[in-house]
Amino acid sequence: MDQQPSADQQFLQRMKNLAREGVVMFVLTICIFLFLSFLSFDPADGGWFSTASNAAPENLMGSFGAVMADLFFGLFGNPAYLLPISAIVWGGLRLSGILPECKEPRVIAMRAGGFLFWLLANSTLASLHFYTPDSPLPSGPGGVAGEGIAMAFTSIFGLLGATMLILVLWMTGFTLLTAVSWLQVMDVTGFQAEKLAMKCFQFLRQEAKDSSKGLPEQFSAPNKNPLSFQDALTSGHSDPLMPSETDYKVNDKAVTSASVSEADAGSKTGPAIHGLAPENRTPEEGVAQTGPSQAADHHASQDLAARMQSDAQAESS
Repeated sequence: MDQQPSADQQFLQRMKNLAREGVVMFVLTICIFLFLSFLSFDPADGGWFSTASNAAPENLMGSFGAVMADLFFGLFGNPAYLLPISAIVWGGLRLSGILPECKEPRVIAMRAGGFLFWLLANSTLASLHFYTPDSPLPSGPGGVAGEGIAMAFTSIFGLLGATMLILVLWMTGFTLLTAVSWLQVMDVTGFQAEKLAMKCFQFLRQEAKDSSKGLPEQFSAPNKNPLSFQDALTSGHSDPLMPSETDYKVNDKAVTSASVSEADAGSKTGPAIHGLAPENRTPEEGVAQTGPSQAADHHASQDLAARMQSDAQAESS
Protein backbone atom coordinates (compact mmCIF):
# COMPACT_ATOMS: atom_id res chain seq x y z
CA MET A 1 0.00 0.00 0.00
CA ASP A 2 1.18 3.55 -0.78
CA GLN A 3 2.04 5.53 2.29
CA GLN A 4 0.50 8.99 2.53
CA PRO A 5 3.02 11.82 3.23
CA SER A 6 2.96 13.06 6.75
CA ALA A 7 1.98 16.57 7.78
CA ASP A 8 5.64 17.53 8.32
CA GLN A 9 6.60 16.36 4.85
CA GLN A 10 3.73 18.27 3.30
CA PHE A 11 4.72 21.39 5.21
CA LEU A 12 8.36 20.99 4.14
CA GLN A 13 7.37 20.60 0.48
CA ARG A 14 5.13 23.64 0.70
CA MET A 15 7.95 25.73 2.21
CA LYS A 16 10.26 24.65 -0.63
CA ASN A 17 7.72 25.77 -3.21
CA LEU A 18 7.26 29.10 -1.43
CA ALA A 19 11.04 29.56 -1.28
CA ARG A 20 11.30 28.99 -5.03
CA GLU A 21 8.53 31.49 -5.65
CA GLY A 22 10.33 33.97 -3.41
CA VAL A 23 13.52 33.55 -5.43
CA VAL A 24 11.62 34.13 -8.65
CA MET A 25 9.98 37.27 -7.23
CA PHE A 26 13.39 38.57 -6.10
CA VAL A 27 14.85 38.02 -9.56
CA LEU A 28 11.88 39.78 -11.14
CA THR A 29 12.36 42.76 -8.83
CA ILE A 30 16.05 43.06 -9.74
CA CYS A 31 15.23 42.83 -13.42
CA ILE A 32 12.59 45.55 -13.18
CA PHE A 33 15.12 47.70 -11.29
CA LEU A 34 17.70 47.22 -14.06
CA PHE A 35 15.16 47.86 -16.81
CA LEU A 36 14.11 51.20 -15.26
CA SER A 37 17.74 52.21 -14.74
CA PHE A 38 18.45 51.43 -18.42
CA LEU A 39 15.48 53.49 -19.57
CA SER A 40 16.58 56.54 -17.54
CA PHE A 41 20.28 56.27 -18.46
CA ASP A 42 22.15 59.56 -18.75
CA PRO A 43 25.88 59.69 -19.63
CA ALA A 44 26.28 62.74 -17.38
CA ASP A 45 25.43 60.64 -14.31
CA GLY A 46 28.84 58.96 -14.46
CA GLY A 47 29.82 55.37 -13.82
CA TRP A 48 32.38 52.83 -14.91
CA PHE A 49 32.80 54.24 -18.42
CA SER A 50 31.64 57.85 -17.95
CA THR A 51 32.75 60.83 -15.89
CA ALA A 52 30.26 61.99 -13.28
CA SER A 53 29.13 65.60 -12.99
CA ASN A 54 28.54 67.49 -9.80
CA ALA A 55 24.78 67.57 -10.34
CA ALA A 56 22.39 65.00 -8.88
CA PRO A 57 21.93 61.88 -11.04
CA GLU A 58 19.01 61.90 -13.45
CA ASN A 59 18.59 58.14 -13.25
CA LEU A 60 15.31 56.97 -11.72
CA MET A 61 17.16 54.38 -9.63
CA GLY A 62 19.62 56.89 -8.17
CA SER A 63 23.38 56.73 -8.31
CA PHE A 64 23.45 52.93 -8.01
CA GLY A 65 21.11 52.58 -10.97
CA ALA A 66 23.27 55.03 -12.95
CA VAL A 67 26.40 52.96 -12.24
CA MET A 68 24.72 49.68 -13.19
CA ALA A 69 23.27 51.12 -16.40
CA ASP A 70 26.66 52.56 -17.37
CA LEU A 71 28.33 49.20 -16.65
CA PHE A 72 25.98 47.05 -18.73
CA PHE A 73 25.70 49.55 -21.57
CA GLY A 74 29.49 49.83 -21.64
CA LEU A 75 29.88 46.05 -21.85
CA PHE A 76 27.04 45.04 -24.19
CA GLY A 77 25.57 48.25 -25.64
CA ASN A 78 21.89 48.34 -26.56
CA PRO A 79 21.50 44.51 -26.33
CA ALA A 80 21.90 44.96 -22.55
CA TYR A 81 18.12 45.37 -22.52
CA LEU A 82 17.91 41.63 -23.23
CA LEU A 83 19.18 40.86 -19.73
CA PRO A 84 16.20 42.19 -17.74
CA ILE A 85 13.65 41.44 -20.47
CA SER A 86 14.68 37.78 -20.74
CA ALA A 87 14.70 37.36 -16.98
CA ILE A 88 11.23 38.94 -16.69
CA VAL A 89 9.88 36.56 -19.33
CA TRP A 90 11.49 33.59 -17.57
CA GLY A 91 10.05 34.61 -14.21
CA GLY A 92 6.58 35.10 -15.66
CA LEU A 93 6.63 31.66 -17.29
CA ARG A 94 7.83 30.06 -14.07
CA LEU A 95 5.16 31.70 -11.92
CA SER A 96 2.40 30.80 -14.40
CA GLY A 97 3.52 27.16 -14.51
CA ILE A 98 4.12 27.14 -18.29
CA LEU A 99 7.86 26.59 -17.89
CA PRO A 100 8.64 23.52 -15.78
CA GLU A 101 11.38 23.58 -13.18
CA CYS A 102 14.76 22.29 -14.35
CA LYS A 103 17.08 20.70 -11.76
CA GLU A 104 19.63 19.16 -14.14
CA PRO A 105 22.93 21.10 -13.83
CA ARG A 106 24.00 20.31 -17.38
CA VAL A 107 20.76 21.66 -18.81
CA ILE A 108 21.06 24.83 -16.72
CA ALA A 109 24.67 25.34 -17.83
CA MET A 110 23.74 24.74 -21.47
CA ARG A 111 20.94 27.30 -21.36
CA ALA A 112 23.13 29.84 -19.58
CA GLY A 113 25.84 29.35 -22.21
CA GLY A 114 23.26 29.70 -24.97
CA PHE A 115 22.04 32.98 -23.50
CA LEU A 116 25.62 34.28 -23.32
CA PHE A 117 26.25 33.32 -26.97
CA TRP A 118 22.99 34.96 -27.97
CA LEU A 119 23.77 38.17 -26.06
CA LEU A 120 27.28 38.47 -27.48
CA ALA A 121 26.02 37.79 -31.00
CA ASN A 122 23.47 40.61 -30.65
CA SER A 123 26.18 42.98 -29.41
CA THR A 124 28.47 42.07 -32.30
CA LEU A 125 25.72 42.56 -34.89
CA ALA A 126 24.92 45.95 -33.32
CA SER A 127 28.58 46.98 -33.63
CA LEU A 128 28.82 45.73 -37.22
CA HIS A 129 25.67 47.29 -38.68
CA PHE A 130 24.27 49.89 -36.25
CA TYR A 131 27.32 51.91 -35.30
CA THR A 132 26.80 55.67 -35.02
CA PRO A 133 29.56 58.08 -33.95
CA ASP A 134 27.16 60.27 -31.97
CA SER A 135 25.74 57.40 -29.90
CA PRO A 136 25.00 58.40 -26.28
CA LEU A 137 26.19 55.01 -25.04
CA PRO A 138 29.67 54.95 -23.49
CA SER A 139 31.13 52.32 -25.89
CA GLY A 140 28.87 52.42 -28.91
CA PRO A 141 25.74 50.40 -29.73
CA GLY A 142 27.53 47.07 -29.22
CA GLY A 143 29.58 47.85 -26.15
CA VAL A 144 33.15 46.78 -25.49
CA ALA A 145 32.33 43.08 -26.09
CA GLY A 146 30.62 43.70 -29.39
CA GLU A 147 33.35 46.05 -30.66
CA GLY A 148 36.11 43.59 -29.78
CA ILE A 149 34.45 40.59 -31.44
CA ALA A 150 33.48 42.65 -34.49
CA MET A 151 37.04 43.91 -35.02
CA ALA A 152 38.49 40.41 -34.64
CA PHE A 153 36.03 38.80 -37.06
CA THR A 154 36.13 41.54 -39.72
CA SER A 155 39.94 41.53 -39.81
CA ILE A 156 39.90 37.81 -40.67
CA PHE A 157 36.64 37.16 -42.55
CA GLY A 158 35.56 40.60 -43.77
CA LEU A 159 32.20 42.24 -43.14
CA LEU A 160 30.07 39.69 -45.01
CA GLY A 161 31.85 36.64 -43.63
CA ALA A 162 31.77 38.03 -40.09
CA THR A 163 28.04 38.72 -40.41
CA MET A 164 27.35 35.16 -41.60
CA LEU A 165 29.36 33.60 -38.75
CA ILE A 166 27.76 35.84 -36.13
CA LEU A 167 24.29 34.92 -37.45
CA VAL A 168 25.18 31.25 -37.04
CA LEU A 169 26.28 31.94 -33.46
CA TRP A 170 23.05 33.86 -32.88
CA MET A 171 20.92 30.93 -34.07
CA THR A 172 23.01 28.45 -32.06
CA GLY A 173 22.69 30.46 -28.87
CA PHE A 174 18.96 30.93 -29.34
CA THR A 175 18.51 27.19 -29.91
CA LEU A 176 20.49 26.31 -26.77
CA LEU A 177 18.48 28.82 -24.76
CA THR A 178 14.96 27.94 -25.95
CA ALA A 179 15.39 24.43 -27.45
CA VAL A 180 13.77 25.66 -30.68
CA SER A 181 14.54 23.66 -33.83
CA TRP A 182 15.12 25.88 -36.85
CA LEU A 183 14.26 23.01 -39.20
CA GLN A 184 10.88 22.71 -37.51
CA VAL A 185 10.44 26.48 -37.77
CA MET A 186 11.11 26.33 -41.54
CA ASP A 187 8.76 23.36 -41.91
CA VAL A 188 5.92 25.09 -40.09
CA THR A 189 6.55 28.35 -41.96
CA GLY A 190 6.47 26.59 -45.32
CA PHE A 191 3.27 24.73 -44.44
CA GLN A 192 1.51 27.91 -43.34
CA ALA A 193 2.73 29.77 -46.45
CA GLU A 194 1.40 27.00 -48.72
CA LYS A 195 -1.91 27.02 -46.84
CA LEU A 196 -2.18 30.79 -47.24
CA ALA A 197 -1.36 30.55 -50.96
CA MET A 198 -4.11 27.96 -51.48
CA LYS A 199 -6.62 30.17 -49.67
CA CYS A 200 -5.63 33.13 -51.86
CA PHE A 201 -5.99 30.97 -54.98
CA GLN A 202 -9.45 29.80 -53.97
CA PHE A 203 -10.46 33.39 -53.13
CA LEU A 204 -9.25 34.73 -56.50
CA ARG A 205 -10.97 31.84 -58.30
CA GLN A 206 -14.25 32.62 -56.58
CA GLU A 207 -13.85 36.34 -57.33
CA ALA A 208 -13.26 35.56 -61.00
CA LYS A 209 -16.32 33.32 -61.05
CA ASP A 210 -18.46 36.03 -59.43
CA SER A 211 -17.19 38.77 -61.74
CA SER A 212 -17.95 36.68 -64.85
CA LYS A 213 -21.65 36.50 -64.11
CA GLY A 214 -23.70 38.25 -66.81
CA LEU A 215 -21.10 37.73 -69.55
CA PRO A 216 -21.79 35.56 -72.63
CA GLU A 217 -21.51 31.87 -71.97
CA GLN A 218 -18.34 31.41 -74.03
CA PHE A 219 -16.56 33.94 -71.78
CA SER A 220 -18.00 32.78 -68.44
CA ALA A 221 -15.95 31.01 -65.80
CA PRO A 222 -16.68 27.33 -65.19
CA ASN A 223 -19.35 26.57 -62.65
CA LYS A 224 -17.89 23.25 -61.73
CA ASN A 225 -15.99 23.12 -58.49
CA PRO A 226 -12.33 22.05 -58.66
CA LEU A 227 -11.82 18.32 -58.33
CA SER A 228 -10.14 16.85 -55.31
CA PHE A 229 -6.92 14.94 -55.77
CA GLN A 230 -8.67 11.61 -55.08
CA ASP A 231 -11.42 12.36 -57.61
CA ALA A 232 -8.82 13.45 -60.15
CA LEU A 233 -6.94 10.19 -59.80
CA THR A 234 -10.07 8.07 -60.20
CA SER A 235 -11.43 10.08 -63.15
CA GLY A 236 -8.11 10.40 -64.98
CA HIS A 237 -8.09 14.22 -64.86
CA SER A 238 -4.64 15.66 -65.55
CA ASP A 239 -4.77 18.53 -63.06
CA PRO A 240 -7.33 18.76 -60.21
CA LEU A 241 -7.05 22.58 -60.08
CA MET A 242 -7.59 23.15 -63.83
CA PRO A 243 -11.02 22.64 -65.44
CA SER A 244 -11.44 20.12 -68.22
CA GLU A 245 -12.80 20.87 -71.68
CA THR A 246 -16.30 19.82 -70.61
CA ASP A 247 -16.31 22.48 -67.88
CA TYR A 248 -16.65 25.28 -70.43
CA LYS A 249 -19.86 26.13 -72.30
CA VAL A 250 -18.93 27.13 -75.85
CA ASN A 251 -21.30 28.24 -78.58
CA ASP A 252 -22.00 25.25 -80.87
CA LYS A 253 -22.34 27.50 -83.89
CA ALA A 254 -18.89 28.99 -83.35
CA VAL A 255 -17.41 25.50 -83.08
CA THR A 256 -19.18 24.36 -86.25
CA SER A 257 -18.04 27.44 -88.19
CA ALA A 258 -14.47 26.87 -87.03
CA SER A 259 -14.67 23.24 -88.16
CA VAL A 260 -15.96 24.27 -91.62
CA SER A 261 -13.21 26.87 -91.96
CA GLU A 262 -10.60 24.27 -91.05
CA ALA A 263 -12.11 21.84 -93.62
CA ASP A 264 -12.00 24.50 -96.37
CA ALA A 265 -8.41 25.39 -95.47
CA GLY A 266 -7.51 21.69 -95.51
CA SER A 267 -8.95 21.24 -99.00
CA LYS A 268 -6.48 23.84 -100.30
CA THR A 269 -3.38 23.29 -98.15
CA GLY A 270 -3.48 19.69 -96.96
CA PRO A 271 -5.35 17.19 -94.78
CA ALA A 272 -8.09 18.53 -92.51
CA ILE A 273 -7.73 18.53 -88.77
CA HIS A 274 -10.83 16.48 -88.08
CA GLY A 275 -11.67 13.30 -90.00
CA LEU A 276 -10.15 12.05 -93.24
CA ALA A 277 -8.30 14.06 -95.83
CA PRO A 278 -10.48 15.73 -98.53
CA GLU A 279 -9.27 13.42 -101.27
CA ASN A 280 -10.34 10.37 -99.21
CA ARG A 281 -13.87 11.63 -98.54
CA THR A 282 -16.90 11.73 -100.73
CA PRO A 283 -18.90 14.95 -101.08
CA GLU A 284 -21.79 13.28 -99.28
CA GLU A 285 -19.53 12.52 -96.27
CA GLY A 286 -18.36 16.11 -96.13
CA VAL A 287 -21.90 17.43 -96.36
CA ALA A 288 -23.19 14.98 -93.77
CA GLN A 289 -20.83 16.40 -91.14
CA THR A 290 -22.24 19.94 -91.49
CA GLY A 291 -25.60 21.60 -90.99
CA PRO A 292 -27.97 22.91 -93.71
CA SER A 293 -26.47 26.41 -93.92
CA GLN A 294 -22.93 25.10 -93.90
CA ALA A 295 -23.84 22.52 -96.58
CA ALA A 296 -25.09 25.28 -98.88
CA ASP A 297 -21.85 27.22 -98.39
CA HIS A 298 -19.91 24.05 -99.14
CA HIS A 299 -21.79 23.44 -102.44
CA ALA A 300 -21.31 27.08 -103.43
CA SER A 301 -17.58 26.83 -102.86
CA GLN A 302 -17.45 23.64 -104.94
CA ASP A 303 -19.38 25.32 -107.83
CA LEU A 304 -17.02 28.30 -107.72
CA ALA A 305 -13.99 26.00 -107.84
CA ALA A 306 -15.48 24.13 -110.82
CA ARG A 307 -16.13 27.37 -112.75
CA MET A 308 -12.59 28.60 -112.06
CA GLN A 309 -11.18 25.27 -113.30
CA SER A 310 -13.24 25.44 -116.52
CA ASP A 311 -12.16 29.05 -117.17
CA ALA A 312 -8.53 28.03 -116.71
CA GLN A 313 -8.92 25.17 -119.21
CA ALA A 314 -10.58 27.52 -121.75
CA GLU A 315 -7.76 30.02 -121.50
CA SER A 316 -5.12 27.31 -121.92
CA SER A 317 -6.84 25.95 -125.02
